[in-house]
Amino acid sequence: MSFSSISAFLKKTGQSFIGMIVSPRFHWVIVSLFLLKSNWNIWENYEWAMGDAASHYASGFKAILDFARIRVSWSPLNSLYFGAFGVITGDPFLATILHRIVIVLATTLLFFGILRKLLPGVVAMAMTFWWASIPTNIAPLYTVHLFAHFANLVPVFGFLLSKTERGRGISLALVAVSALFLRNEGVACYLFLSVCLTFFELWRRKSGKGITLGRFAGSYLAPSVFVFSIWALLAAQSNTGFMGSVEAIRHKSAFNFSQNYSFTYFLQHPETEGNVWYVYDEICERDFGKGCVSVGEAMRENPEAFMNHVKTNVQGIPASVEISFFNARHTERNPDVVTTEVHRFGALSGLVLLCLLWLIGGWLVYQDRAYFLERTFRPHIFAWLCFLGFFLQAIPVATIILARTSFYLTGIAFLYLLTGLCLWACWRRLPWSLPEKGGASIAGLVLVLMIPSLWANRTQPYDAPRAVLSAVDLLRDEMKSERMTLAASVYQTREVQKFLDPEERISVKGMEFLLPALSSEIPFGERLNQEGVDYFFACGEEVVSSPGYAEFSEMPAKWGWTLDSSGTCGLVQWTLYRVVDEASGIGAQRLNR
Repeated sequence: MSFSSISAFLKKTGQSFIGMIVSPRFHWVIVSLFLLKSNWNIWENYEWAMGDAASHYASGFKAILDFARIRVSWSPLNSLYFGAFGVITGDPFLATILHRIVIVLATTLLFFGILRKLLPGVVAMAMTFWWASIPTNIAPLYTVHLFAHFANLVPVFGFLLSKTERGRGISLALVAVSALFLRNEGVACYLFLSVCLTFFELWRRKSGKGITLGRFAGSYLAPSVFVFSIWALLAAQSNTGFMGSVEAIRHKSAFNFSQNYSFTYFLQHPETEGNVWYVYDEICERDFGKGCVSVGEAMRENPEAFMNHVKTNVQGIPASVEISFFNARHTERNPDVVTTEVHRFGALSGLVLLCLLWLIGGWLVYQDRAYFLERTFRPHIFAWLCFLGFFLQAIPVATIILARTSFYLTGIAFLYLLTGLCLWACWRRLPWSLPEKGGASIAGLVLVLMIPSLWANRTQPYDAPRAVLSAVDLLRDEMKSERMTLAASVYQTREVQKFLDPEERISVKGMEFLLPALSSEIPFGERLNQEGVDYFFACGEEVVSSPGYAEFSEMPAKWGWTLDSSGTCGLVQWTLYRVVDEASGIGAQRLNR
């Protein structure tokens, strides 16, 4: 082979490589690389979150094995999705990590695909990078909120692809899926879109292009009826029955409002002692005369207290926007559960500049409305309306329920879309043109290298539920044969209890028992015997650093106990003790009583 042939081959290869890099299709690769980078090391620095995650895993795990145990009132689609990973992997921690990574990738890539349809490619990639670099957007405390955002984006994408009445009807039905099977407040967006589509078809009919009533029913009503029927069938065949499921939804709504009312009360009175999520019944009982109160009941029983709750939420909305765009806030009050830093000048300045961009960009969009109508609004009107519906739905959620960003991620995404639209409008008025292809790819690759993983420097949160479940897996057969009591270093004992079958007759004593027991003057081993504990599970700083645990772990046999097993779950080291089967003294008396 001659030198000229080699030179020609290398030149052609180089041109092909450069052509691939500058191609808009390569943007998908860049965004995927960024997502992998931003989620790298999650398996070392993420632990199973308390509360919702444990509950969804437990109910989903059971429902996959027995559909009658499905809880259609508590985001059943997410539970089944999460539980499927648990059944397939057989490992709660691995299931947690995998199901989270998959939903992060799917949600962000879907969001990027939608933005590419509605905005220029370079703006779409910029807004996707911005969105995915903010922890509260892409890594909320509970994955169910991100999963609900994914479910909301699916019908938006459906409307982008739909060119027929049937396609729009199916997309509308997908909104119903999100409302029925994930977050029930989605019914507001469903009703908004239903009205928009009805008026659209009436307008078409008036202009002589409309469809018949039968075709309207077949295209728009039939898909939604199918979705509602599936939900009704699942509810009817579940252990609670159809009416029980409906009542469970009502109770869920009241429970959610009551807990979030408690949260805003703690924001107003930070000196209040107690766990914000567990003292809601006391706070609601005092303010409304009922421990678990719905929105309507709260408005009727104590309008002043309810309006104070709304006022607190409204005051928290600017900080929520700051958190969602800048990962910081200018106020001392934190409207979100995830901790964010206070940067008074930086966050407030960013919010002011963002509002100025919306005002200037909005004015330019209006000035150039013919241009934008032709290129984005008219060809994709129902995708815009669907996004707008989710934004309108987010407003009462933020004001009446809680100004917590993960509750209305799709509403925040709509603000990102508006930000991109305003940037596009300003970009068009610049005297010079920004690079559309190669420059965007190079900038994206630089960002992939520069922006660190969201999980790189996170502190290790307290993890117990998944470690407890891993240890419990070792004892399942024994639990089915006799009643047992497990003392475990876990705060959410009810969520661990939900994971256990009724046949596995085991009760769980959590930190509310362990912390007083470890600090008691009575030796810890003796306290375990007095409480009738069969197994003691130790993990977490609160337990293993206690003098009571140190004494017990050095000489468990003194009280008739023995080390059963030990292991590591993620970054958590755990040990499991049991009362010995044959022991003299206190242990034998404990077993024979």
